[in-house]
Amino acid sequence: MQDIVLPKNNEKEFIEVAEKLGYAELCFLYPIEEFSLTSKQTSLQPKQTFETKLKISYGIFCSSSQIQKAKQLAKFVVVKADENQRRIIESSPSMITDLEYISVRDSFHYRNSGLNQVLCGLAAKNNVSIGFNFNSVLNAQQSDRNLILGRMKQNIKFCQKYKVRMVMASFARSPYEMRNYNDMISLFRTMGLR
Repeated sequence: MQDIVLPKNNEKEFIEVAEKLGYAELCFLYPIEEFSLTSKQTSLQPKQTFETKLKISYGIFCSSSQIQKAKQLAKFVVVKADENQRRIIESSPSMITDLEYISVRDSFHYRNSGLNQVLCGLAAKNNVSIGFNFNSVLNAQQSDRNLILGRMKQNIKFCQKYKVRMVMASFARSPYEMRNYNDMISLFRTMGLR
């Protein structure tokens, strides 16, 4: 059981909460601006070490224009989706997230969930995971929450049909936004996850 979080100098608090929730692994995502290539540093290095039984990993959270630079710095690169999701998937980051926020309005006949059969085929071919952000559901306004959940449900169906890897994580920005792994999985099972 792994969770992905976005810390801001509060890594110890995240570790404490993750241990209480029963996680075995925790991945810290940092913005690419915090890292730069030097002659000695050729990959993402931890800022500090932590005494914990959790397996700690690190990654970069970047925009679509920074994917190639981020791939030089880290093995795990997460990109927030924008209107150029095909170009993002063809650049082969580790994961693309927040596809549900690309379109403001749905069509009369279908949901604009940010994913379709062509993008799913490319994601499966390029080994790109689709990330489902629990924090976006948690912090959404009540009027937007149903729309987001409906789009996530459609994206889950696409991913299962075209055999695209899915990752459910909290993407918490504070330790108290983290949730138990089983609670998150239960939510996604109600949306059709097998």
